[in-house]
Amino acid sequence: MTTRKVYRNSGFLRMCNALAAGLAIVLTLVLSTAAHAAVIEVDSLADPHEDGKCTLHDAIISANTGTLPEDSNGQPGKCTAGQSPDTIQFSNVGGSITLADTLPPITDSNLTIQGPGFLGTPIGIDGGDKVQVMKLTSSATVTLSNVDIKGGRSAFLSGGGGGILNYGRLNVSNGTFYSNSAGTTVGAHGGGSIFNNAGETLTVTNSTFISNSATDTAAGGGIENRGDTER
Repeated sequence: MTTRKVYRNSGFLRMCNALAAGLAIVLTLVLSTAAHAAVIEVDSLADPHEDGKCTLHDAIISANTGTLPEDSNGQPGKCTAGQSPDTIQFSNVGGSITLADTLPPITDSNLTIQGPGFLGTPIGIDGGDKVQVMKLTSSATVTLSNVDIKGGRSAFLSGGGGGILNYGRLNVSNGTFYSNSAGTTVGAHGGGSIFNNAGETLTVTNSTFISNSATDTAAGGGIENRGDTER
């Protein structure tokens, strides 16, 4: 009787050990996945840089390169280094970022730029009616959510898309595009808000386009699409 009781307990222990090992493997896989994703917190509305802070400009560089951009003193900046997939968010700030120049071209293969900001405050990126807001290269896959794009302006050399010039894969949701313009010279591409290049993919859901324009010979006050689009 005693021997049989020990045998049953041993079987139960083996089963528990097997379950524990399986859970450990699952937990390791989850932690491994989490370890290879970076959340980059923007805590400044300045552009392009602010010492001791993480600006959107520097956050994009961090996501693109996996490094920390230097501040004006040559010291590593405050943005988290990207690892792809990356998420840029604005948990501690809210309002509008007025650009001094177009944001760095995005090359990250898996980047989410996620609003809103602090306590639900809207996040806007403003070209000031002077500069194009954002560019995606052919390697980029970007999800832009709860972020407003306004005042973007593109001319001939910028390739169209006053708000966003897309040469990659762009998913936009819950955003507002306001007063963006394209095509200020003869022969320029259009797409006041977005120019989607041939062969690329653009998906737009639950978003609003207001008072965007394309001038001269350019087409598409809101969107000029030469690729694949879903709305």
